[in-house]
Amino acid sequence: WHHYPGSVKGPSGTLGAGSRFEYSSERAGYLLWDVLEYLPGQRWTARARGNYGLQMRVTYECSPQGTGSRFTRSMEYRFDHLFGRLANRLFLHRRLQQDSADLLKHLGIVAEHVIPSAGTASMNGLQAGGTRGR
Repeated sequence: WHHYPGSVKGPSGTLGAGSRFEYSSERAGYLLWDVLEYLPGQRWTARARGNYGLQMRVTYECSPQGTGSRFTRSMEYRFDHLFGRLANRLFLHRRLQQDSADLLKHLGIVAEHVIPSAGTASMNGLQAGGTRGR
């Protein structure tokens, strides 16, 4: 879904509640993820810890809407270290908002090709739930 290269190390298959995996990329750095909630076809929530005291929580939700589905991605994050908070204030917050919008655009394209019943009309509800950072 991301438009930049990254790698994931963890168990194969579905990442259900209690699963742990590692994500790393040049852009995002290293993130250690713990899956908190998994309701198939409805919701997936995970939290991550990363460089400079980064703590992040991401939720993906899917719900029926008319003849299609509404997909929502919510992300909250904060930095515990001064350097991370300063970088966030100067440029990271804007970059994360743009990355979230790009991610949803790419995810919509993938979903339209992978999910036969999705079609263009049902993906119109694809939206970012928000990116909040401190």
